[in-house]
Amino acid sequence: MDKAKENMSIEDIITLGDNRELLILDIIDYKESKYIYCVEVDEEENPKENFIFLKLGQDEDGEYVIEVKDEATINKILPIFTANYLNDKDDEEDV
Repeated sequence: MDKAKENMSIEDIITLGDNRELLILDIIDYKESKYIYCVEVDEEENPKENFIFLKLGQDEDGEYVIEVKDEATINKILPIFTANYLNDKDDEEDV
């Protein structure tokens, strides 16, 4: 569990407690929770090949993120992220 950056948004870079830096690609609401789709970046902020899903939580100390590793959850949220990507891509082509 890592402390969350306030007001996270797409294209922000966040640093987890293990010093991995992640670029936020998308954020969705699913079943009353926020999920974040990220890619790990190197020192020059270039994407690596590691894509990671995070879940935003909250407790008395504030917001935090935890990595989603449960395959069933990933299989439910991945189509939503994919649909968002395809919709964004279609919007760009219309311009």
